[in-house]
Amino acid sequence: MDEDSMDSVPDNTFREEVKPVDIGIEQPEEILLTADGRKFLNQTRPWVRFMAIIVFIGAAVSLLVGLMSFLFEVTGSLFGAQDEVFGGLRGGGFILGLVYFVLAILYIPPGIFLTRYASAIRTLESTGTSKALENALKYQKSFWRYIGMLTVVSLIVAAAVIAFSFAIALFMVVNR
Repeated sequence: MDEDSMDSVPDNTFREEVKPVDIGIEQPEEILLTADGRKFLNQTRPWVRFMAIIVFIGAAVSLLVGLMSFLFEVTGSLFGAQDEVFGGLRGGGFILGLVYFVLAILYIPPGIFLTRYASAIRTLESTGTSKALENALKYQKSFWRYIGMLTVVSLIVAAAVIAFSFAIALFMVVNR
């Protein structure tokens, strides 16, 4: 079918079979958000804010545990009690502290995204503009994209640790 014959076809004929872009019909830029939709978004705002606070608390706890691990390593080395604290592993406190510092840093972006999402929902409630809805969805997308990438990286690291542990165990059994 050529473009001239498309003008005589009603708009709704091809909507399910062909994307509107393919037949030259522009999609509307604005999507109306119903009062119920705004209400549902506004009802999630306290929970989003609560989860942001929990994430920031998790980051602070990870930071404190990392700092305590560093301190135990230093004081254990100074007073000769290192074997009691980390089972004789030299530098164990530094390694553990570093892991917890990295975890604290990884916790911060999701908290920021959730805080921005909650603020955008509040702005949407007060202004009702499509830009406010767009911002809320943008921050929600950023949160889930970050969590998704973090999950993929965590799965890869976990698989590597399991494979490495298995290889070490196999090596120890073979070299008895």
